[in-house]
Amino acid sequence: MGSTYHSVRIHAVFACKDRKPLITPDINRELFKYIHGVCDKRQCKLIEGGGTDDHVHLLIGLSMTKAIADLMRDIKTNTSRWVHEKWPKQEFAWQDGYGVFSVSASLVERTRDYIRNQETHHAEKTFDEELDEILKMHGLKRNPDGSVSAVVGTL
Repeated sequence: MGSTYHSVRIHAVFACKDRKPLITPDINRELFKYIHGVCDKRQCKLIEGGGTDDHVHLLIGLSMTKAIADLMRDIKTNTSRWVHEKWPKQEFAWQDGYGVFSVSASLVERTRDYIRNQETHHAEKTFDEELDEILKMHGLKRNPDGSVSAVVGTL
């Protein structure tokens, strides 16, 4: 095989600082276009983006040469700076940390639908309930101190 092939997608989730509802309708209308540009500049592809007023979900096709931690730092730093420049009076910050989970090719459309329907989804579940479900799907659980550990026998 003379070439290198890759197909790696991640589902990223991160919240506004203190989980405050800081993503106003004005910000929301433009946020994912801006994130799309950040991803493009890093040779990644934003496949789907969505969320609610206090957190976002991103489905991203990764570049072979970019580290996930660098991409997440760039997305969060650049979007925060952009909001402050565009809406100087708007309180805005991202919470430290994020969740990143692999997405198989067979689950891309299901993940896209899930991201598109966040408002409906959160009418029934809190952010914490949602995060615990995602962690469980990936063989992880949140400990009382907020740290995450693997469920025995899953990894």
